[in-house]
Amino acid sequence: MLLCCLGSSAIGEVSVSPAGVQMVWNDGGDHFGNFKTFNTKKGIKLALFLKTDGSSFVKLDQGKSKVTLCGEKGMCWFFGSSSISKDGKMLRLEVGADGAKPVDGKIKVEGELVVISATGKGQISTEMIEWKKGGSVKFPKESGLPTFKIEKTGKPKWGDEKWEVTLKCSQDFERFVSVKFVDDKGVEHKGKRGSWSSMGFLGKKTVTVSYKASEVLTKAKMVVEYWDGVKEEKVPVNLIIGLDGKKK
Repeated sequence: MLLCCLGSSAIGEVSVSPAGVQMVWNDGGDHFGNFKTFNTKKGIKLALFLKTDGSSFVKLDQGKSKVTLCGEKGMCWFFGSSSISKDGKMLRLEVGADGAKPVDGKIKVEGELVVISATGKGQISTEMIEWKKGGSVKFPKESGLPTFKIEKTGKPKWGDEKWEVTLKCSQDFERFVSVKFVDDKGVEHKGKRGSWSSMGFLGKKTVTVSYKASEVLTKAKMVVEYWDGVKEEKVPVNLIIGLDGKKK
């Protein structure tokens, strides 16, 4: 198979390039029971790298990003922090379209990717909090962070940690880079992210996030490292990739 990039797209300091491709011309139909070629449908899946010399990547907005592969409507997949390089300057994602197939031995990818980036990181702390159900977690207004309600505390269902707190708020926010708790004796306890969910209904939003610690905490400050200078950027995509799948 021949793979070559005949073009690339860039906006500002963000560039897009292909990293790999998976394609199924024949999924085997019903000849092999429930097993299909690569265990997937006919179509194309493509891995892309986004690179920047400017702000660090925070995430890809999958919902707002729109692409087509060879004219077929595609989907975008972003796999969280594991899809961002350690220095924050590269982002990896996958795009795919069921039923898509090359035209004249080429894959044409068009559309727009919406990425969230940040100029840096900040750190901010709450006042001393009594960690009990129904309490509030408030950060200084200048942080732009929402006020959280303490939904519950106690021993986690999974993991070796001894304590977990579940927080809720009514608006989206970019995930914390890191969290630690400083108890009333000044001892620091690293916060490990547990669950995360975001739900919307009739114009209302509910975001739930939990953090675990190795010790049970009753009173402590919550210190968060957060993304600063957050912005949304639209990155156009216009790639032509040669791939005909024939023997040479």
